[in-house]
Amino acid sequence: MGTPGVAEASQSAKPQWRLKTTFWLDVALLVSIAALQTVSFTGLVIHEWLGLAVVGMVFGHLLFSWSWIASLSRRLFAVQSARARVNYLLNLSLFAAVTAVIFSGILISQKAVPALLGTKAAPAMDWRWDYLHNLFSPFLVSIARFNPTAFQAVRFQQPVPRLRQWKDGGIQAKRARGLRPEVSRDLVHEVSV
Repeated sequence: MGTPGVAEASQSAKPQWRLKTTFWLDVALLVSIAALQTVSFTGLVIHEWLGLAVVGMVFGHLLFSWSWIASLSRRLFAVQSARARVNYLLNLSLFAAVTAVIFSGILISQKAVPALLGTKAAPAMDWRWDYLHNLFSPFLVSIARFNPTAFQAVRFQQPVPRLRQWKDGGIQAKRARGLRPEVSRDLVHEVSV
């Protein structure tokens, strides 16, 4: 086995960087969504600015996950298990709920969006958008509980498998330790050679 070359080291460093970034982005999204659920805790100003920050985090999450989204979308009409289709529909519902909450939140904003645009807030909030915002917020949290990735981690008794892969140095480090990584349903298992 010799030492890895420069090309191999840069290839293994890229997935590690992406994995760490995605992990911390997801942690930030989780904490932000939890804080956004209690306006009385954060106050309206922090609630609105944090909501706008979530827009950037969701956009980044989508960019990091784009290859997975594209491949799953292409295979949607191919022969697949019912579970894969349900997971896709759950993720699509989660995206729709996030979009509805963000869009309605921007429309009813009283502090952040008027400050960004340099305008005054509307004297009377449109109750229809407020109703939709308050309707979709708990729906978003409910759908997020059934996120397929979290469900798989619990089902296979492997809490945070990607964190374990990151901590252990990834697949390249497993191979260097004489272990053979096996990918099964998006989870990496260590198997002695």
